[in-house]
Amino acid sequence: MRIWQLIVVVTVTLLGLTACDGMCVYVTCVDRVTPEIPGLIIEGGGTFREGIIYITNHTGQDLYLLHPNGQEIVQIESGSGTQYPGQGVAYYGPRPKEPGTVVSTWVVKGRVGDTPFEIHGRTVYKPRNGVCPP
Repeated sequence: MRIWQLIVVVTVTLLGLTACDGMCVYVTCVDRVTPEIPGLIIEGGGTFREGIIYITNHTGQDLYLLHPNGQEIVQIESGSGTQYPGQGVAYYGPRPKEPGTVVSTWVVKGRVGDTPFEIHGRTVYKPRNGVCPP
């Protein structure tokens, strides 16, 4: 039995500590994935200049992220993953004055096989200790 077959629910990290451990300027907070897709792992993260989401596909099918017009823009084969800073996840606007400010909310659309899904989240400026606010 393969590992992806053992994963029975979507794992969504609601971003406890990010990989940058409080040193990032912008951090991505993944709030939910609808509907839940078994084997789809989505995690938030951050960099000095932009938020990022990490997508790992253990669904047994290819996954596609979609442009708002519905066109496939990123393909993630089963058993692989990628970093994704696009479609509103990355923020390039003016820097807020207050740490913990939500600078954008976003939805990334995709599909696994014929099943559509949405990733809902926020990009936050300097969250306290690298932890996303509730």
